[in-house]
Amino acid sequence: MKTDTLLFILAIIVLFIAALFSGKESKQSLAKFYNITRPTLLKWMKYFQQDIPIDDWQQKRNLTRFEVIGIKASFGSDTSLILSKKQIAELSDSDYKTVAENVKRNIDKLGITIEAWESCNIFPPSVSKKILEMLG
Repeated sequence: MKTDTLLFILAIIVLFIAALFSGKESKQSLAKFYNITRPTLLKWMKYFQQDIPIDDWQQKRNLTRFEVIGIKASFGSDTSLILSKKQIAELSDSDYKTVAENVKRNIDKLGITIEAWESCNIFPPSVSKKILEMLG
């Protein structure tokens, strides 16, 4: 009886793992989760994560659930922190010019590049949070 129970539990675990890796999600559904456009998602993939090389990303049609989990871990899941440069300035009681100067001065601490700052207008939650914390 114990062997049957053990085999049943093992089968459930294998099915769970198979479901985790076999499910597919579109890039569009990921963009929709964050309420951004696909071009913005492409910029985020280019500048704010290292798990999927940009060339591989551009060739993919769908993502595995495992990839989606990794991307959400990289970008953060708090969609209230998906902020534009203007919103970041407003939340920090500042203006765009001051925010831009501070970001550029602290670019290494933020873990982003000048190119990422200049190329993007909307930032993933993890980046917005770091910028707001840096601005105090």
